[in-house]
Amino acid sequence: MALRAKTRSSKGYKRKLQKESLARAKRCPRPTSKPTLKQAKTAKTEMEQYHLQYQHRKKRFKAKEAGALGSLGSGSTEPEEETQVMTVLQNYFWQNKDKVLDKLLAFVYDIWPESHENYHIHEKKPCSMDWHFRCLHIK
Repeated sequence: MALRAKTRSSKGYKRKLQKESLARAKRCPRPTSKPTLKQAKTAKTEMEQYHLQYQHRKKRFKAKEAGALGSLGSGSTEPEEETQVMTVLQNYFWQNKDKVLDKLLAFVYDIWPESHENYHIHEKKPCSMDWHFRCLHIK
C-alpha cells in the first residue's frame, strides 16, 4: 500500500489554509477599504462643527462666570480695603512705638525689694531635742 502524500491540490490542504487565514484575520484584522475623499470631507465638517460648538459653550461659560462673580462683588475692592486697614495700623504703630517701649522698659526696670506676703519670719522655736543637748553641755 502506498501512502498518498498530501499535495497542494488536496481538499485537506485547502481546508487547512482556509482555517489559517481565518485565524490570521481574527488576530490582526485589516481594513477592507481605504477612507474615501467623501468620508474625509464629512469628517472635516464634523470636526469644524464640534469646534464651533466648543467655542460657543466656552463663551456662554465665561458670560455665566462673569455674572456670578459680578453678583458676589468685585474682587478688586476687597484687597484695596485690606491695604487701607494695614496702612492705618502701620501709622498707629509708628506713632506709638516710642511710648509703648518707654512704658515697657519702665515696668521692667521698676524693681522694689519687697518680701512676699506669704513669707513670714518667725523666731526659731526650740526643737524637742534641744533639751538633750543643753544637758550635755552643762558641766
